Amino acid sequence: MLAERISAGDFPSAVYIVAEGARVAFADALGQSVVEPERRAATLETVYDLASLTKPLVTGLLTAQLVERGELDLDKEVARYLPEFDVEDKRAITIRQLLTHTSGLPAWRPLYLLARGERAQALPTIAGLPLESAPGKSVLYSDLGFITLGFLLERMNETSLAALAQREIFAPLNLKRTFFNPERAMQTETAACEMGNAYERATCGEEQAARYDGWRDQLIWGEVHDGNAHFLGGAAGH
Repeated sequence: MLAERISAGDFPSAVYIVAEGARVAFADALGQSVVEPERRAATLETVYDLASLTKPLVTGLLTAQLVERGELDLDKEVARYLPEFDVEDKRAITIRQLLTHTSGLPAWRPLYLLARGERAQALPTIAGLPLESAPGKSVLYSDLGFITLGFLLERMNETSLAALAQREIFAPLNLKRTFFNPERAMQTETAACEMGNAYERATCGEEQAARYDGWRDQLIWGEVHDGNAHFLGGAAGH
C-alpha cells in the first residue's frame, strides 16, 4: 500500500514498523527521503520532521509532568501563569481548554507577519486575537493554543522548550535522534519537506504575503517546515 502511494506521488518516502509487545516483527523504509537536488534512499535511521506530533509527544507530556508534580492545575486560568492572557475575553481560558482545543483561540495565524518579525511579540499577539468562540463552547484544533502552552512551559521552567524537552523527555528515554533543530552536519540524514513555503504563503493571501520578506523559497531540508515554528527559533509548542 505504501509503495503504491509513493508511486502515485502522494509522498516520496515512508517508514513503517509492526511490533508486538517489545518485539519488532516487521520494519522497513521505502522510497526517497530526498528527491532533489540529489536522491537519497530512506532508511530506518532517516530523521523526519514530526510536525504536529510535537503537541502530544512534547508539549502534552511536559504539561502532564507538571500536573503530576503538583506544579500545574489543569483547571486554573492561563492568565495565572501568563499575564498576557489577563484580558477580558481570554481571562477565563484554562490550561485544560488549551490542551483540548476548546479555548476558542483561532486555529492558525501567521505570527511571523502579525508580530512583525519579533519573537517577543508572539504571545502578546496571540492574546490580542479575537476568539472564534467562547472558551469551553466548541472544539477547534488550534496551533495557537499549543504555541501558548509552549510559552507557558518556558515561563514556568525558566528555560527554552527545546532544553526542557531534552532534559525531561529525550535524555531520560535515551532518544539520541529526537530533537529540535538538528545540527547542520545531520542534514543528509534527514528527510526533505518541500520546496519553500508556497502553501503558507497562499494561505496568507497575496496582499498580506507581500508585506513579509522572510519567505523560504529554497528546499526545506534539515530545518523545521512550519512557518511559525521557524519564526519562533525552530522550537514551538505546536
